[in-house]
Amino acid sequence: MLLVAHVILPVFGIIILGYGMVALRILPVRLARLISDFVYWNAIPAILFRSMSVNAPHLGGRFGLLAAYYLGATIVFLAGILVARRIWHYDLARQGLAGFTCCFGNTVQIGIPLVFAALGPEGLAGHTLIVAAHAIYRMTAATLGVEWGRSGGNGRVLNRLGAALRAIAFNPVILSIALGLAWSEAGPDLPRAIALPIDALAYIAGPAALFVAGAALTQF
Repeated sequence: MLLVAHVILPVFGIIILGYGMVALRILPVRLARLISDFVYWNAIPAILFRSMSVNAPHLGGRFGLLAAYYLGATIVFLAGILVARRIWHYDLARQGLAGFTCCFGNTVQIGIPLVFAALGPEGLAGHTLIVAAHAIYRMTAATLGVEWGRSGGNGRVLNRLGAALRAIAFNPVILSIALGLAWSEAGPDLPRAIALPIDALAYIAGPAALFVAGAALTQF
């Protein structure tokens, strides 16, 4: 119980700090959004790249974790579609959105710092696999359901699906994971001139992500 408190309290303390800074107008909303963009495009990719480039060789036993997570996620996704269809009588497009909403989690801004605080770098490596599959699997499934419902099954579905896959491929989270894996396979250590700024960005990624997650709550 004490261990849980040591992990949870600092994490949500930073979230509350971000919320309070914006809610009390100490930090302007516009500036909070700029910080959020910085975290998403720079700090989070840095910690994901570093995690995969260092820990990828030790991930052989982690694919069971991936299977377990997405088996549960798929069950929840299908349950959401079933409820939307049978109880709310949604059309197929809204069924896809309902299923996606049911199994969507903040695996990046909150998930990464929480896992890192609880399990350290090795735990983060396993979580990174979940993050990588998260966008590919869920976004593709949701897009396919929504566009199929909107189009009635015509050729527009493939066009929309292709656009979604292109967006996923150029997502900074996915790119950083892929580059980290590629660098790990290539073998050499990062040159110090490159490793130092990446490590510096990775170091602030967790607290900064939690801060902007809290700041974003003021907009709801």
